[in-house]
Amino acid sequence: ARGDLDAAHEKFLEGLEISRQLAQELGTPESLRDVSVSLDKLGNIDRARGDLDAAHEKFLEGLEIRRQLAQELGTPESLRDVSVSLDQLGNIDVTRGDLGAAQAKFLEGLEIDRQLAQELGTPQSLRDVSVSLERLGNIDRARGDLDAAHEKFLEGLEIRRQLAQELGTPESLRDVSVSLEKLGNIDEARGDLDAAQAKF
Repeated sequence: ARGDLDAAHEKFLEGLEISRQLAQELGTPESLRDVSVSLDKLGNIDRARGDLDAAHEKFLEGLEIRRQLAQELGTPESLRDVSVSLDQLGNIDVTRGDLGAAQAKFLEGLEIDRQLAQELGTPQSLRDVSVSLERLGNIDRARGDLDAAHEKFLEGLEIRRQLAQELGTPESLRDVSVSLEKLGNIDEARGDLDAAQAKF
């Protein structure tokens, strides 16, 4: 409900003020990251309230802090934080209908995700690559570039099949199902109904 969002906004705003104060006093990477996390929380509330401009402002400030930390620290966590901020901003761009801006952010996020997947090879890092590919595939599809969309969804499916085989969790299986559906929709849009039926 709207009242709950307002109450949450108030609490997160107070949390942000405290985080900013601590970051100013301490100046540690951890204290700066806390500011970016508070900005994230507020940005999510702004987005839920339909205030895209305010959400964009918070996510952008969070991204600037995270880029600075990634440059200083270069840790996988600091890099993943940058990717998360890029995704959030890209999602705002999609909602606003600015697909070009969204694509640029998702592409940069994908590069970071690929780098982390190569370094870490964890299921989470691989799943992040598949999510970025899906976001980019959605953009390609919205722009009518079905071949590019198919390519992204197919690569995402391969990663997700691998994860489902390794993990066998409900989430990993659901991810495979989502990828198959995305590919089926592309086949359908291309008029290849037999291929689409095989995927649904």
